Amino acid sequence: MRAPLSLPMQQRRHVLAAGLLSVLCGHARAGAAPFVLGTDHPETSFGGRWIRRIYVEAFRRLDIPLRFADYPTQRLSVVLERGDIDGEAQRAERTCGCSTGAACWCARTR
Repeated sequence: MRAPLSLPMQQRRHVLAAGLLSVLCGHARAGAAPFVLGTDHPETSFGGRWIRRIYVEAFRRLDIPLRFADYPTQRLSVVLERGDIDGEAQRAERTCGCSTGAACWCARTR
């Protein structure tokens, strides 16, 4: 079996989508507490409005309560790592050159 980073991009997206669905389904069974999604786009911005429209509809279809939390970009990652929020609405994929074109979050990309 190949390492996850050596999977083609399409397969990595499918693996990530399957993982996200399993987390969300587990969250839905856990109770009525809302899923807290962090974003660095305020509700008044163009991107913020679109992000909210997309996620609100997706979570409505999954019957999972959703709440948004706005943070500055760098604080958003810290808050997520601390476990204060359940997820990020979006994250850009970066490559650092340490592997063969695979996305990496090592110290060279920060």
